[in-house]
Amino acid sequence: MLPLAAVAPIASAAAPPPSTDPAIVSLGTAVRALCEKVTPSIVTVTSYQKVPEGVFREGQWQIAEESPYPGYMRNRVASGILVDEDGTIICCRSPLLLEDGGFTDVVDVETSWGARYDAELLASEPTIDLAVIRLKLR
Repeated sequence: MLPLAAVAPIASAAAPPPSTDPAIVSLGTAVRALCEKVTPSIVTVTSYQKVPEGVFREGQWQIAEESPYPGYMRNRVASGILVDEDGTIICCRSPLLLEDGGFTDVVDVETSWGARYDAELLASEPTIDLAVIRLKLR
């Protein structure tokens, strides 16, 4: 083994200087503004699977003890896009499916500002892996 002093330091690439080209500066400003506007509409969609009756709670089923829904464990997590004030969200369909091909009974959504809501499946399209869910706001 070589002593540390004998190893040449790894050269790190210096960050390029910021561009002063007005078109690039303008594009960067536009991208930042777009991100600030869109980010609040991105949500986390979590589906939960019912723990089968009579299953000894160990391994994956032990995780159900930590679930916010008694008797359910987390199935899958995905992202979605909040599209209107009514709480309609589009997301992938596959995270809402169970191993047997049926849909999960419990879905919740966490917003970018940390609020959590239960959600319900409104529609799905298997050929394009799309689902429409809605927050249960009342």
